[in-house]
Amino acid sequence: MAELHEVEYVVLTAGAFDMLLEVVVEDDEHLLELLNAKIRKIEGVQTTETSSTCGSTKRRTSGGRLRRRGPVTPDQAVMADYEVAAGEPS
Repeated sequence: MAELHEVEYVVLTAGAFDMLLEVVVEDDEHLLELLNAKIRKIEGVQTTETSSTCGSTKRRTSGGRLRRRGPVTPDQAVMADYEVAAGEPS
């Protein structure tokens, strides 16, 4: 999933989901295309849950700041959780 152009951030989690992705899309239509044509077709993906972000006040990772490919407005930033089957490579 990290190879997808729209994916900006990927972490493995120990919570309700196995993986958390942040993706940047142009609009709702682009989001639906990404989910239906790409992410949901990846072997091992069982469910997806998507939430839109309203903005960001702080952003830091252990490796430094995240870099975007270009300017992003709050309506373009989408946070999405993806649950993958246990033991399945993503």
